[in-house]
Amino acid sequence: MTIALQLPDKFHNHQAQEYATRVALQIAAAYSDSALFIFVKDSQSFSEAKSISEKVILIPSISPGFLGKYFYRLKLKKMISKLKVDCFISQGDAIVERPTTKNIVLINNPALLLDKRLLKNMMSSHAVIASSSFLSDNITSVLKNATTKVFSGPYPYDASVMEISMEQRASIQKLMADENEFFMLFQGGAPKENVITVLKGFSIFKKWQQSNIQLLIIVDESSEASLIKILSTYKFKDDVKIISQKTYDKIWIGASYASIVLSSGEIPIGEMHQVIEAKVPLLVPENSYFRSAFGNAACYFNLDDNS
Repeated sequence: MTIALQLPDKFHNHQAQEYATRVALQIAAAYSDSALFIFVKDSQSFSEAKSISEKVILIPSISPGFLGKYFYRLKLKKMISKLKVDCFISQGDAIVERPTTKNIVLINNPALLLDKRLLKNMMSSHAVIASSSFLSDNITSVLKNATTKVFSGPYPYDASVMEISMEQRASIQKLMADENEFFMLFQGGAPKENVITVLKGFSIFKKWQQSNIQLLIIVDESSEASLIKILSTYKFKDDVKIISQKTYDKIWIGASYASIVLSSGEIPIGEMHQVIEAKVPLLVPENSYFRSAFGNAACYFNLDDNS
């Protein structure tokens, strides 16, 4: 069997590429006797793809606009037909209309369901694999009467997070929290009121425990300035550090005391699976999205309850 997998552009969609890379590693292990081709859009992803399969093909997009995307899809389809691919796995960016090729779409972000092209391509695919039961239920309701099979698969785990050593843990604590334990807070575009609620809880924890524990807040650029302003008058501001999402390293999760997520909208579900696989307590808001994804593996709280 010949399998082809499209690896997304890491610069524009880091989380989608990470998800696809882990799926590719599992495919390579499970179908070692099959030919696995990996298509990449950019040279930065080439070496990473080479670690999974020797059969890596670079198909660059000539421009970021409509014409660039059109010609990229055209080249991709021609290459797959030439290789006589039996199974093409992608994020739904392109579908191969070839009778003997089964198209499988990987989805790990609910926001992608707003893309009309993606929905159209999913309807003509053999199957869609979602990273959670919540997402698969949503896809099933959106596709309605389509013949596409929808599955919910476990999120592929990353051993580098799960297998953190005591030495690594101590090194990260020294680097990030002055050798202290630390919480990690993923703001994820949540309102500042929610962040303030967490800061109040952190203050109570500090007083209760008489602890040197610190709080690392992972933010995007748009939220950083407002958060700095909030912290300027905060009593324990010296124990709070703001970390840009661009410089954040997922391996820090394994060294944390616990991780808190405030929003399901901007933090991909895979990021939260990293917390669970590292055997670190995960605190998330109480809603159906998180309940279906994590069940009893997470601790739930009500963001509207300031007590």
